[in-house]
Formats: sequence, structure tokens, C-alpha cells
Amino acid sequence: MELSPSLLSIFFILTFIPIPSSSCPLHHKQSLLQFKSTLTTIFHSNSDPTSVDYVPFTELDSWNRGSDCCSWARVKCSRTRNVTELHLNYTVPWFVDPVPADVLTPLFEIRSLKVLDISMNSLLGEIPGDGFGNLTELVHLDMMLNRFNGSIPGQIFRLSNLRYLDMSENWLEGKLTTELGSFQNLTTLRLSWNGFHGQIPEEIGNLTRLREFSLAGNKFSGGIPSSIVHLNELRSLDLSGNSFWMLVPAGIGKLSNIKTLDLSYNRLTGAIPSSMRNMTKLESLWLIGNTLAGEIPTWLFEIKTLNELFIGGKGNNLIWNNEANFVPRCRLQRISMTSCRISGHIPKWISSQKNLDILDLSDNHLTGKFPDWLAEMDIRNVLLSDNNLAGSLPSRLFQSRGLSILELSSNNFSGELPENIGNASAISMFILSRNKFSGQIPMSIKNIHQLWFLDFSENKFSGEVPDFGENPLLAYISLSYNELSGKIPTTFSIGTLMISLGGNKLSGDLPRNLTNLVNLTHLDLSDNDITGNFEDILPRIPGGLQVLSLRNNFVEGFIPRTISNLTSLQILDLSGNNLTGSIPPEIGSLARMIEIPDLASTTVLLDPFIEFTALNLNWKSSFQGLSSQNLDIYSVLDLSNNKISGEIPASLANLKYLKQLNLSHNNISGLIPTSFGLMKSTESLDLSHNKISGLIPESLTKLDELTYLDVSNNWLTGKIPVGGQMTTMDELKFYANNSGLCGMQIRIKCPKDISLSEQPREMEDDNDSWISWEGTLIGFPIGFFSSIMIMAYSLNFLCLLLLVSISFISLPDHKTIAIAIIHHHQRTTPLDAFLPNRQDLHFSRWDSSYLARLPFFPAGFFILREIPGDRFGNPTGLIHLDLNRNNFNGSIPGQIFRLPNLRYLDMSNNSLEGELTPELGSFQDLATLRLCVNRFHGLIPTQLYELESLQVLNLRYNALQGVLAPEVGKLQNLKSLKLDENNLSGSIPEKIGNLTRLREFSLAVNKFSSGIPSSIVHLNELRSLDLWGNSFSMQIPADIGKLSNTKTLDLGNNQLTGPIPLQQISMSSCKISGHIPEWITSQKNLNYLDLRDNHLTGKFPDWLAEMDIGYVLLSDNNLTGSLPSRLFQSRSLSILELSHNNFSGELPERILFSGDLPRNLTNLVNLTHLDLSDNDIRGNFEDILPRIPGGLQVLNLRNNSVKGFIPRTISNLTSLRILHLSGNNLTRSIPPEIGSLARMIEIPDLASPTEIVRGLDIKLEELFSRHVES
Repeated sequence: MELSPSLLSIFFILTFIPIPSSSCPLHHKQSLLQFKSTLTTIFHSNSDPTSVDYVPFTELDSWNRGSDCCSWARVKCSRTRNVTELHLNYTVPWFVDPVPADVLTPLFEIRSLKVLDISMNSLLGEIPGDGFGNLTELVHLDMMLNRFNGSIPGQIFRLSNLRYLDMSENWLEGKLTTELGSFQNLTTLRLSWNGFHGQIPEEIGNLTRLREFSLAGNKFSGGIPSSIVHLNELRSLDLSGNSFWMLVPAGIGKLSNIKTLDLSYNRLTGAIPSSMRNMTKLESLWLIGNTLAGEIPTWLFEIKTLNELFIGGKGNNLIWNNEANFVPRCRLQRISMTSCRISGHIPKWISSQKNLDILDLSDNHLTGKFPDWLAEMDIRNVLLSDNNLAGSLPSRLFQSRGLSILELSSNNFSGELPENIGNASAISMFILSRNKFSGQIPMSIKNIHQLWFLDFSENKFSGEVPDFGENPLLAYISLSYNELSGKIPTTFSIGTLMISLGGNKLSGDLPRNLTNLVNLTHLDLSDNDITGNFEDILPRIPGGLQVLSLRNNFVEGFIPRTISNLTSLQILDLSGNNLTGSIPPEIGSLARMIEIPDLASTTVLLDPFIEFTALNLNWKSSFQGLSSQNLDIYSVLDLSNNKISGEIPASLANLKYLKQLNLSHNNISGLIPTSFGLMKSTESLDLSHNKISGLIPESLTKLDELTYLDVSNNWLTGKIPVGGQMTTMDELKFYANNSGLCGMQIRIKCPKDISLSEQPREMEDDNDSWISWEGTLIGFPIGFFSSIMIMAYSLNFLCLLLLVSISFISLPDHKTIAIAIIHHHQRTTPLDAFLPNRQDLHFSRWDSSYLARLPFFPAGFFILREIPGDRFGNPTGLIHLDLNRNNFNGSIPGQIFRLPNLRYLDMSNNSLEGELTPELGSFQDLATLRLCVNRFHGLIPTQLYELESLQVLNLRYNALQGVLAPEVGKLQNLKSLKLDENNLSGSIPEKIGNLTRLREFSLAVNKFSSGIPSSIVHLNELRSLDLWGNSFSMQIPADIGKLSNTKTLDLGNNQLTGPIPLQQISMSSCKISGHIPEWITSQKNLNYLDLRDNHLTGKFPDWLAEMDIGYVLLSDNNLTGSLPSRLFQSRSLSILELSHNNFSGELPERILFSGDLPRNLTNLVNLTHLDLSDNDIRGNFEDILPRIPGGLQVLNLRNNSVKGFIPRTISNLTSLRILHLSGNNLTRSIPPEIGSLARMIEIPDLASPTEIVRGLDIKLEELFSRHVES
């Protein structure tokens, strides 16, 4: 049969129509199977099937050769059976070690891919640019939450079809190039939480289809580009957590479609742009944490769609117009206007916001009462702390069933709480601390069933502690420093974590059922009237307690050996009681002060965003309240002010991470254990007011953290050790009233036969051949020490080791080498030490070079060379971060600047480089910043000078340039400023004189020039000034002697001219020979000259006599001749010490005192000894006698010119036992009443102070210090 032409045509066409394949292309399947094979191999190499934590890798089980890859899990295909989508997010579990990025290589052969999601896989390495360059069809690329590093490769920017790109939360760095503008189809761009720096390129304005743009948590600086206003489709813009400065672009209001705008935590300046009123669709606005200024515009409240407004906060200088009269058109759900200087009553316009869920007006100047209309609004979260609000709280407030957080601390509220507070049953946080509330706490409080945090501390509440009912959620109870009385209740819930009842009038014994509170970690009953025997109290203490304070009560008895059962105890304060007996050696077994805890059993005291006074403590002889945010850095044992006797047990040295030990004001005897040198973390050691004898052990020089030592009022003898921190322990009062101490610290020379080597040795460091892993965790709680003997192939039982240090017999000291974490249920990497809710991270001295010496190490263990910034995004409650003495290089990761509560930051002794970014100024609460011994260059950012809380700034040993800006004068809390060994130049600004609390100031080895500013003499607290090795010229300020507290002054290697204006010279025991040096004549301001114990010869020079020096100490020399009479014409001379010389001749007559005795001598009621012999005292004795104080024991007027007679009233001097009146011109007879001098009749009661001569044995140094202090 012959086919028609039309049929032939149809057949011909059909032969060219592609028929869908029944399965995916073979090369796609092969690529996917190769990817699976590589991934499976990596997984099994990093996993131990015998481990209890092992989880089999089953994510890709459906991927096999016998099935169509289009049917596999996580794979999607097109109609033509080509693979177009791979959803591989979280394929690799987090407990597996990082996966090399080249595992992706097989996937780059699937060029039909349109969607690729590889997020949350711990992929490590640079982004493979060539591979991604093959995927030209990509529309959606999600790479978030990996560990990609380096910069964005150029091939990524050539993926012109991309509409969605998410690279957030990686380790990427570098600058964004102009190629960014090629993404013209992009609708979503997320690059947040990386380490990008520099400026946003203007080409960002080319991305006109962009709807979501996030660069949060990087290190971008400069201004926000004006081209950003061209992104007309933008719905969300998040630039928070960078260092953008300058003004907010004036035309930003052109982003008329935007709904969410977050510019918080930058350094933006100027006013809120008026163009923002054109953002008519704006729903959420965040501007907190900047340096914006000016008036808060009321037109913000005319944006109808606005429901979330966060402005103000620390740093901003925005001011609310308290005269503003308007009606908002918006319907806000959340308002935060902290620190906006709002004054007067709470603004009435708030009453129009009917949907309000959060109202935060804390830290303003609000006055007046809590308004009734506000109580009627039923707002869930009300925060009005740190204002001046007064009056009582309206009962209507507690009729709200939705009230969740009520924070009214630090106001002036008063009166009694309404009886109906229990009606607000949904309150979870109830904070009324630091007010003036009084009366009893209503019993209805037990009806608040959602309550978990209660702080009523520092008020005037009276009555008994209320019954909180059977609320299982109530975890934190603080009623401290009120006027509560009665006994401690027995009704606390089993879920209670903290009970703080200190500073009340509670009495009686501890309840027996206290032991049922198995979750209790914090018990403060200090400053009450608690009674009972401690040996009976101890069994009632829950075993998991971490903090126990019974300070200043009436507890008696002794400390039993079972104290060691409190294995979790971190702070034990039993001071101010009536404890007797000796300290049991078992106290040295308190495990929490020795070993690293199992973190599975550790209870963090509180959410890091909440701060309250958790405990009052005597810390370094200063009573202070410890915040809940830094309580974790304290480990304390305080047994002071009791009646404890016996010797100090050497076992206390086992508490290697104890921060403070206070045993003062007891009856302790014996020696200070040499083993105390093993307490490496001890900062404060107080052994004063005991009966301790012997030597101060040399081992104390090993206590590198020691900053406070008091051994006064004991029986100690011998030389005070020198070295380490002991060299700085030089306050006389801390060694006072011992029987024979000497040494440089108290400026008393020791006899040459005293040697510290005579001290007994009680304990030596172990130096065995095993490998000893020692760890410290500084989180909550601090102070754990563990020594775990590791045998080969037995590492998989470890739960958690932070700051792992390995000691070998071949190593002279412990070397901290790495961080190893093997979680209780999963194995992770060192990076997971950076966990959420950490408050303190301490990774110092991490020397990875010693890892190579290990005969074995855990599988997957690896070395970090850069600071893992991506993991710093989570622990926003972190306050203490120590990364010093490591091998870190690169720059400071931007994520660190997202730790808003940081107070201590130490990255010293690394190899960090780059410029110091303005972001360093974002730590508003930072007290210590140490970046010394690195490779930083460039200028010191002026933003650093805005850190008002800064106390320590150490940037020494870098390559910083530029000048020291005048703004440094703003750091008025600064105590230590060290900038030496840089390339800084210019002059020291006069504003330096504003730093009146400065104690250490070092600019040595820089290029400073000009003169030393005269304002430097205002630094009255200065202890050390080092300007060595600069180009300072001109004269030293004449008043530099006003720096009376300065101990070290180094102005060497400069170009200074003129005389040295010293006020004090102390050069004793310096082997100076010859005559007294004439260069001293140039010191016109000299007030103190100490040249004792030298080899000086010759006479006392006339020029020295003419200098009118107040204190002249020249003893123990070979000076000869007579003393010049000019010396005694000085009205300034206060102390003249010339003993042990060869002076001869007669004393000048002008040295004699003359005239009558002063009439007000009788006012010296405590005077017991008056010696005016060998002078020219005149007057009649009968007139002199009434001026003599009645308690005088010694009166010596020998060899004067006294006339008259001895009156009968001589018998009134009943305490007189020595009377010298010889060599005068007295007449008449001796009165019989002189036989009635009672002290010369009977043997005196030696309990009274009659040892006059012994009491006069005062060291010259002490005499001088007393005179100066007076």
C-alpha cells in the first residue's frame, strides 16, 4: 500500500519528538552513587560501630543501582527524567567530623540541576568555583550552615539564572566585589554570619528584583551605599551586627515596599531620616545599638502597618519629645524604647495600642505612679525597670490572665502588694527588686502556677516567707535583703534551683526536708539568725548544691568529714559563725573545685539574658554582690571569722581551681603548707589574724593568678618570697604584726643568713611517665580539675574536656594543646565547645605544636588555625572569652562582635592580623580588652574610646600606626593602658589627664614626640609610667612629683632636657661610694632622700642642708664630721635618720626646743610617754602640771629651764611610773603626796599597756608611711 504524502509528513515529524526516558540518565545515576560512596566512606572512617553513640548512616539508603534515581529520596527529576533538584540538607550528621568540600565533585557533572540544597552538612574548605561554574541552570542554591572558607569564587557570580542564594553561617571572608551586580535575577541573597569585610559595592543597586537581603553579623564598614535605594522590590533588609557608620542614606525611604528593616548594632550616626515616613508598608523597624542622635520623630507612629519598633538602647542618643501630643495611627505589638530619656509620666499615647504584647521603657526618667489605664491594657510583657516610678501597684494589673513578664526593678515603688496578685496566674517572671515595697507578701502568690522566676530582693517586705504551693515550675526565688522573719519554710517545690533568702531576720534551724530538693543548686541564707550545729545541718543539704552561703549566722559545731559528699559545691561561705574544731582534710576532696564536671549534670544558673544579684560575697576584702552573669567565674571557700583551730590541712592544695581561700580571723596555727603553690587558679588568699608561724613558702611564687594576699597578724618569720605575683604583693598592711618578716615588699632588709631553701617541702608535682590529660571548664561552674590517665585505644569514653593539657615526663611544664569534645550522646569537633548559653570560654595556651609528640590521639581530632567565628553566633550570654596564647591567625571573626554582653576579651599572644575594626566599639559592657602580641596594623579605631566601661586596654607588641586620639580621655574608668612596641606617633593628648583612675600607662618603643603633657600629673592613681624609647623632647613636667603613688617611672631613651624633678629618691643598698652625689642638688622638689646602707664617705654637705628636705635617711654609711647648723633651720625636716655613721662634734644649739608647754596638751587623753629632756623648756612646774594628761606613765623633763615647785596635785598622775625632773631650777620641798603615786607602789597589771619601750620600736618605713597617710 502506498502512503499518502500527508501521512509521511506526520511520521517524519514524530520521529523527531523526544520520547521521555523511563529512568534518569546513566551518568546522573553514576554521579549520585559516587557521591554516596564517598560520603559513606567518610562517615564510617569517623564513626565507631561499637560505640553506644553510633547511629548508622541511612539517609541515602534508597540510592542503589537497581532503581531509577528519579525515585530516590532527596532527588527530583524533570518530565524528561533529568535530575533537576537535589535536597541534600542535613545529610551529614553534626557528630561526624567536617566533610571535605570536594565530596561535591561528582554532583557538578549533573548540569541539569536547577535546585541544589547542601545546607547544614559541615562541609569544610573553599567553595569549588570550577565545579559550581558547570551548573549554569541553577536557580536555587542553599549552602547555609557549613564551614566553607575563603572568598566567594567568581564563577558563582556568573550563574545568571540564580534567584535564591544562601551562604549564611559559614567561614567566608574577603570583600564583596563589583561582580555582585551581575545577579540581576536574584530575589533572595543571604550572606549573614560570615567574616566579610569592607564596603558594600555600589553595584548592589543593580539587583532590582531583590526581595530579601541579609548581611547580618559580618564586618562590613563604611557607609550604607546610596544605590541601595534602587532596590524597589525589597521586602526585608538586615544589615545588623556590622560596623556601618556615617549617616543612614537620606533616600532610604524610597524602599517603599520594605516590611522589615534591621540596622541594629552598627555605628550609624545622625538622625532618623525623614524619608522613612514613605515606607508605608513597614512592619518591623530595629535601630537599637547605634549612635543615632536627635529627636525620635512622631511620624514613625503614623506608619499604619508598623507593629514592631525597637529604638534607643545603649549607644544611641535618641531623645523622646516629652511634649509631643499625637495619636498614633499604627497598631504596635512590640515597643522597645529603652534609654530614650523619656521623662514625666508614662506616655498616654501608649493606651491607643490595643494589640500591645511587649512594652519596654526601661532605663528612662519616668516618674509618677503605675497608671490604671496601663494596668487595664492586659499587656503580656511589661518592662519598666531603672526609672523613678513611685506609689503602689494597682490591683487591676493582676487581673490580667495574660501577664507573663513584669519587670519593675530599680524604681521607687512602695506600699503593700495587692492581695489579688495570685489572679495573674500566667506570670512567669515577677521582678520587683530594689524598690520600697513593704508589708507581707500575699499568700495568693501560690496561685501563680506559671511562675518560674521570682525576685523581690532589696525591699522592705516583712512577715514570714510565703508558701509558694506545689508549683513545679518555680525554679528561682530571691527574697534577700528584706525584713522577713520566722523559720525557713518547708514547702519549696522539688524543681527549685535557687533559694536566696540572705539579709533577713530568719531564725531557727534548717528544715529537715531540704534534702528533698534534689535539683537545688544555690542556697543563700547569709546574714540571718540561723542556729544549729553544722554537723547536724550538713546532712540536710542536697547533694547537688553548687553554692552554699551561711555567712553571718549563729551556726555552731564543727565541719564534719562528710563535707566531701557535696561533690558539686563551687562556693562555700561559712564565715561569721561560731564554728570550732579543725578543718577536716576531707574538705580538700570537694570534687567541683578539683575536677571537670560531667556537663550532663551541670545546671546553668540562669538564662544569659537575665541578670540579677545572685550572691553577696566578701571578695578580696571587699563586700560585693555577684551577678548571676558572672557567678560562674567564682570558686570560693570562706571559713573566716569563726573559732576554728588546728593546722591548715595540706589537702586544701587539691582544690587547684579555687579562686578565693579565706581562713582569716580564726585560731589556726602551724605552717602555711608548701603545697599551696599547686593552687594555680587562686586569686585571693587571706590567712590573716591567726596564729600561723614559720615562713611564707616560696611555692606561692607559682600562683600566677594571685592578686590579693593577706598574712597580717600572725607569727610569721623570715624572708617574704620574691618572684611571680609575690613581687607585686607589697602593701605593708598585709604583712603587719608578724614577729619577724623581712624582704623587699615591706622594705626591710633581711639578714644574709635567712634562706627560703630552709622551708619544708610537703608536696611535689607529679612527674610520672603516663600521659595526664588535665582540664579546666570555666562556665557554670568554674573550678573543675581532672586528671585522667589515658591508655592507648581507650579514648572513646571521654565525655567532655575543655582546655586539654598534656604533660609528659620530658616536658618541663604542662602544655595546653587543644580542645577535644566527645559529647555524651554524640561525637563532635573542637568547635562545639562554643555552645549556646556559655557564659565563659577559656581556651588560653592552646599550643598545637605539641600534638605531634603524642603517640596517639582521638580519631578525627584536628587543629584549628583560625578562630572559629561561626560558632560565636550562638552564645549571646557570653561575658568572658579567653583565647590567649594560641596559634590563631587571620583576622578577628565578625561573629565575635555579636556577643553583646562580653565583659572580658583576651586574644593576646597569637598571630592575628589585619586592621582593628570599629566593631570593637560595639562591646558596650567590655571591661578588659587584650589584643597584645599579634600582628595588627593600621589605626586605633576611635570607636574604642566610646567603651565607657573599659578598665584594661592592652594593644602592646603590634604594628599599630597613627596617633593617640584626644578621645582617649573619654575612657575615665581605665586602669591600665598599654600601647608599647607599636609605631604610634604624634604627641600624648592633654586629655590623658582625664584618666584619673589610671594605674598603668605604657607607650614605650613608639615614635611619640613633643613634650610630656602637663596634665599627666593629674593621674593620681598611677603606679607605673613607661615612656621609654620615644622622641619626647622639652622638659619633664615640673609637677611630675605629684604622682605620689608611682612606683615605676621610665623616661629613658628620649630627648628630654632640663632637670629631673623628683620628689622622692630611694637608693638604699646600692653600693654608692664616695661623697653624697652632687647631682641631687638639681632636684629642687625633693622631699624624701633615702641613701641608707651604702658606702658614702665625707661630711654632711652644706648644699644638702640648704635643700629643706622633709625626710633624710643616711644611716649605715661612713659619713664623718659635724652636722651643719643650717640643717636644723629647716621647717620642712620631719625625719632625720643618721645612725650607724662616724659623725662627731657637738650638735648645734638651735636644735633645742624652747618655750612653755602648750596648754592643749591635756587633750591628748591617750598619751602615755612624754620625753622633752635636754631642751630649753621654760615655765613654772606648778603651771605645767595641770597640762599633763592624767594617763601619763613616763614624764621626762630632765635638763631644761623649768622653775617653780612640785605641787601636791602631783598625786593626780596615778599612772606615773617614771618621773625625771633633774637638771632644772625647782625650789621648795618635796610634797608628801608624791608618795601616793599608785603605779610606783604596786606591781602593775601587765594586761594594761605598760610596755612603753617595746611599743616605741617602730620601723622608719612604717613611721614614714604613717606620716604620709596622715
